[in-house]
Amino acid sequence: MQTITITLTDPESGATEDANAEFEDSEISLLKDYLSNTDKLVSLSIVKDGIPTNLGGIFTQGKEPSFNVKLPDEEKILSLLHRLRLFILNDQTASYNKITGIIARKFNNSYVRSIIKKHRKVFDGLSFQGSMQLRVNGKIINSEEVLFLWLNSFEYHDDKTKKEEIDKLHQLLPLDVSKALFLVLLSEKVKAILGIADFVSLLVGRTNSIKTMA
Repeated sequence: MQTITITLTDPESGATEDANAEFEDSEISLLKDYLSNTDKLVSLSIVKDGIPTNLGGIFTQGKEPSFNVKLPDEEKILSLLHRLRLFILNDQTASYNKITGIIARKFNNSYVRSIIKKHRKVFDGLSFQGSMQLRVNGKIINSEEVLFLWLNSFEYHDDKTKKEEIDKLHQLLPLDVSKALFLVLLSEKVKAILGIADFVSLLVGRTNSIKTMA
């Protein structure tokens, strides 16, 4: 068992507050695994340089819309999906949800929990949805639900039932349009993953301070 104390500083008033939490050795090990996986993630050029996507459309009344989509190289997308498996699949021992769940349980502190909540909103794609939504047959394409339909039918698994659902959503909408939106969702996940990694670095002593988690 390890007791960890962090000092929180209000950026406006400068007031400080200590937050304490007790972690089992096994939990500390998971936090370190999360950081190790993060190191591998940020080593990818598609993460270091940003995930480039370009999506444009022309909408004319009485005509079918036309789209202009530019996606990264397939090899770069596959490398990103491979590294993200460890974070976004809940059966992984140091997934994003498991690590943030541990931190939220351990710290009985409203500020720490509010920051985790903000990052989860980004991770779940809700921040992106706040700026735009694309709906087809009542479903939001840029959502966790449809993202995982795509991942489980084309990338991580070969689920025929989920592929049929994806096909129904793309009878008129080109799949590449959705892939561009899925990549934005994945870039949001990367942003949240790295934000939590900063805090985990503080917990395990890799760094002494962080300026912000927001």
